[in-house]
Amino acid sequence: MINIREYEDRDSEGVKDCIIELQDFERVFEPDLRPEGNKIADDYLKYAVDRVKENDGKIFVAESDHNIIGFVSVIVNKEDSPAYPKDKYGYIMDLVTLSTSRKSGIGEMLLKKAEEFLKENGIHRLDLHVFSKNNTAGDFYIKRGFREIDKGMTKIID
Repeated sequence: MINIREYEDRDSEGVKDCIIELQDFERVFEPDLRPEGNKIADDYLKYAVDRVKENDGKIFVAESDHNIIGFVSVIVNKEDSPAYPKDKYGYIMDLVTLSTSRKSGIGEMLLKKAEEFLKENGIHRLDLHVFSKNNTAGDFYIKRGFREIDKGMTKIID
């Protein structure tokens, strides 16, 4: 049975395993932009936990047989500019399911938990970013009601 629940400190090793797998997977698409997962997992988890706390967010984990098999980190972005006055929206920093547990509905369960959390807090918009070459993730989100609204671009300046 899969249990989706809020992250606790005892989950850190399992979440770091997910971070390593995600980071190494993303390196396939953009090796110049992503360091190896095992080199950044500790620092990235600390960064994610801090950012979630600073931005009224949450980290939720997917657990099976006392093992972490995925997680989602979601924050509340607050923007107050002339173009977007007093705009609040959710943002998914990361959503990952370990490769051994994919295609079993866990990603959808994590996404739903993030959406429930946002709705409970009066947030009705959710944004995220996906590598343009990651068609699997892009298709996953489109099937769940997301739409592409902009295109990010990067250039390495030597």
